[in-house]
Amino acid sequence: MGNEDLVEHFLREYPDYANLLDSCGRNLLHMAAKQNHSKVLTTVFALKKDDLSQISQMVDSMINATDYEGNTSLHIAAMKGHESVMSAIWDKLNHDQASLLQNRKGKTAFSLSYEKVWDTTDEASRGRINEYVKKKGWYFTAEWFDCVMSPYQNKLERTQVIGLGSVLITTVAFAAAFTIPGGYNTDNGAPVLGKRYMFRAFILANTFAFIQAFQSLFAVLYKALTDPEDIDLQYAIYKFLSAASCMVIAFGIGSYVMLAPVSLPIAIIILVVALLVGSSTLQPVFF
Repeated sequence: MGNEDLVEHFLREYPDYANLLDSCGRNLLHMAAKQNHSKVLTTVFALKKDDLSQISQMVDSMINATDYEGNTSLHIAAMKGHESVMSAIWDKLNHDQASLLQNRKGKTAFSLSYEKVWDTTDEASRGRINEYVKKKGWYFTAEWFDCVMSPYQNKLERTQVIGLGSVLITTVAFAAAFTIPGGYNTDNGAPVLGKRYMFRAFILANTFAFIQAFQSLFAVLYKALTDPEDIDLQYAIYKFLSAASCMVIAFGIGSYVMLAPVSLPIAIIILVVALLVGSSTLQPVFF
């Protein structure tokens, strides 16, 4: 459960507990690797540094122990794509590639990590993966953890950024729909500038921004709730960039509507700049 203090207590008081295995033949390091409990591993490895001979020997045996399918703790972490756990175990093995054993299916920890990252990344990252294998071979190095795996590990952070940006655009577009440029006619409640074509263009651009930002947010939330380990960001990114583009264009049109009666040249400049910036926002989507 990730309770590193209790793990330390058991190992110090009853080090023989480390010999216990579950029904799959896995020890506590296997379990920590599966659940991504990096703090548990840090605690166990710190006990080894304390020169407690019995625990030190136990840790050495556990780190290379295999379950009934021939998987070490590094194999398990690689299957799950847990970069921090993999890096900690690999570092504790003193970067010994000979210790990266094959499981009963003939898979090494690196090959399992390769497959996991390959299946959960885009074409650009796949090119980087192939380049790494050509240069380094089928072995772990610090570059694998720091550069190659980082896109996979940072997917959650990217998802949070897209979700936050979509929420912001949705909120602004929603507010702009009811605080429209020019205000409302006090007699009948109709928009003062409602009959102007540029005002209608503003409403359309703002509506598109709201809808596409909502679609981006919904896509992120739906995937996160149904399958959090396999979030496809391509659709969400496309909708987010489209919403951002429409929001910039809506700002330019709204500014034109408000400034045209006062200063037409300034209104035109703002509109042109907004259109250029808005179109450039969509370039990553189409090009």
